[in-house]
Amino acid sequence: MKCRITRDKKGLDRGMYPTYYLHLEREDHKKVFLLAGRRRKKSSTSNYLISADPTDLSRDGESFVGKVRSNLVGTKFTIYGSGLNPVKPPKPGPEGTVTYREELASVVYSTNVLGFKGPRKMTVLIPGMTGDRERVEIRPESEHHSILERYKRGRRGTCWSYTTRLPSGTTRPRVTSSTSTAASLRRQ
Repeated sequence: MKCRITRDKKGLDRGMYPTYYLHLEREDHKKVFLLAGRRRKKSSTSNYLISADPTDLSRDGESFVGKVRSNLVGTKFTIYGSGLNPVKPPKPGPEGTVTYREELASVVYSTNVLGFKGPRKMTVLIPGMTGDRERVEIRPESEHHSILERYKRGRRGTCWSYTTRLPSGTTRPRVTSSTSTAASLRRQ
């Protein structure tokens, strides 16, 4: 399986807020649309909205999948589903219930010993599966129970981690390949 991410910078404000598209590339070289993402305009950090509809990139849309937020350095990313941020004061929903957002995955980039250019080691953390083949829901009520904190403390428990293999070197140090395939990830 091979996927490709493309960036669209066309349009009035897409220079600062480009739209990204994830396509599955089939063996006959035809593309199948999977997801679209766009940086949120009124956000102070890197915060992207993910949608299953390439034309509806709104939080209230039916195709809203979640959002991606990074740390200040851009080495750790967390993918959230819908729901409330546990840090902000809760607004009770119907019947007085509060639903905190679900963490769908996290991505950690290791720093590159060769400098900022070139590929880095990437670890993807996802919730595991129950005995009934259901995805484990992770809805942390504080930062201490997040997928990233579990990973840092070595308490993966119900999380699975996948790490990319380091790419093979080339004779030219600045030429690298960023193509990822399912085979290039290995489960730890």
